[in-house]
Amino acid sequence: MTAPIDLVTRYRTLESDASAFAEARPYRHIVIDNFLDEHVARHAARNFPSFEAMHIQFAGLVEKRAIERRMDAVDPVFGEIFDTLRSRPFVSYVEALTGISQLEPDSTWTTGGIHQSRNGSYHNVHADQNRHGITGLFQRVNLLLYLNEEWDPAWGGALELWDDQMTRCVEAVQPVFNRLVIIEIHDRAYHGYPALRMPPEVTRKSLAIWYFSEVAGQLQAPERHEVLFQLRPEDSFAVRVKHHVRKLKPLIKTLTKR
Repeated sequence: MTAPIDLVTRYRTLESDASAFAEARPYRHIVIDNFLDEHVARHAARNFPSFEAMHIQFAGLVEKRAIERRMDAVDPVFGEIFDTLRSRPFVSYVEALTGISQLEPDSTWTTGGIHQSRNGSYHNVHADQNRHGITGLFQRVNLLLYLNEEWDPAWGGALELWDDQMTRCVEAVQPVFNRLVIIEIHDRAYHGYPALRMPPEVTRKSLAIWYFSEVAGQLQAPERHEVLFQLRPEDSFAVRVKHHVRKLKPLIKTLTKR
């Protein structure tokens, strides 16, 4: 099969892309269209695993989606794509793009993966956890690749990037086919997507990979913390109740153990 990513092309525009990444608001990020080789992207989109077959299912207070990380359970194209994204030549490209040195992909393969969401699914606005649960390394960069051959903005599901005070969504990135988003992760890099309103036969499809470093970012707490979920100004009373219930769950769990 053709190489999933043309790194020669990526390095050809690296200087301008690095400038765009550094100057982006509300925090450093970049959106790159036509990222994968066209044939590879089409093959992956058309051989995406079914929602029901995916190994990890989330249906909690703040998110409803499915994740697959077992590369032996899906079409080989996904293993080839992730192998490329985890390779040293590509990681070096991410380092050059972001200016963050000594990055490494997750050696435990317990983060990222193949993601899929159906009608009604959502991922509330949040800043990611600052440290890997096993290695303790700092999470520094997220890469999100969308594989939706059919997409209507009316369905919702745009990746929302919010300002650090949670007063407004500064950019909403539509998850259209073969679009890549690279985000610098820190404690104020708030992102997520609202509940989907889409036909039952359609799903929101993406691939995700995270890169880590031994050194914390400038806006990262050194002490370990979990995902920092946030409320949108327009969130309903019901959503606000769920948000506060989730924040109380660790305390309730501690009290019930006494």
